[in-house]
Amino acid sequence: MIIAFKLLIVVVWVGAGVSKLNEHFVNVVPPMVANSPFNPSKWLKRAHVRSFPEDLLPSRFAWFMAHVTGTALEIVVPLLLLFTTDTTVACVAALVMVAFHLFITSTFPLAVPLEWNVMFIFITVFLFIGHPPADGYGLANFSSPWLLGLISAALLFFPVLGNFRPDLVSFLISLRQYAGNWASAVWAFAPGAEAKL
Repeated sequence: MIIAFKLLIVVVWVGAGVSKLNEHFVNVVPPMVANSPFNPSKWLKRAHVRSFPEDLLPSRFAWFMAHVTGTALEIVVPLLLLFTTDTTVACVAALVMVAFHLFITSTFPLAVPLEWNVMFIFITVFLFIGHPPADGYGLANFSSPWLLGLISAALLFFPVLGNFRPDLVSFLISLRQYAGNWASAVWAFAPGAEAKL
């Protein structure tokens, strides 16, 4: 069961990472970093836009933060966690994922269920540090290759179907959280805010 849960959490991580492989995810990072209460640096906030205040489109640095330190990390490190047989590598990779979720939580992003990130921190420590591959909790230790294949196929079925037929499967089950599910946004301004802008 522990190995099956490892598979599940890795599918969710990788699915979330793959859903960020698009042109609009880069627009998520600049406001997230700029609005973080733990980021007092004006330089870092402004580094995420092309030319503050004239051009607020995401900069190359924002693209790097979104797709290298975000997307690539969320795909590569969980796969490393799943396939490694080295306890030290597993511990370092698990700590990277804990730091990843702590960073997201520290920015207090809008419309993000922060308890999701807190839960993933606990799950990461429990599954990958508490049950290391050297103690018999690696993929190679799974009791039945047939059952492992069946579980893997079941975990991938709805994400694959949902990405080909989004009309049939919810974006959450399809792991399309960042894949352009919300086609529009509504901005709410307090009276007088237009004058300030």
